[in-house]
Amino acid sequence: MIQKKLLDRIPFFKDFPEGYKEEIVEHSNAELLRVPPNQPILNEGDLGDTCYI
Repeated sequence: MIQKKLLDRIPFFKDFPEGYKEEIVEHSNAELLRVPPNQPILNEGDLGDTCYI
């Protein structure tokens, strides 16, 4: 599960109201995934069932 302090470090979420970020954390099943440089996280034609930020 992600924590709000992680969202605070992501520029996309910078201007989100605090309440929105708290809702995202509360209702998300997101996890932090570390991927080595140049390793693909998806391939052309893969079904879209995940959002990567």
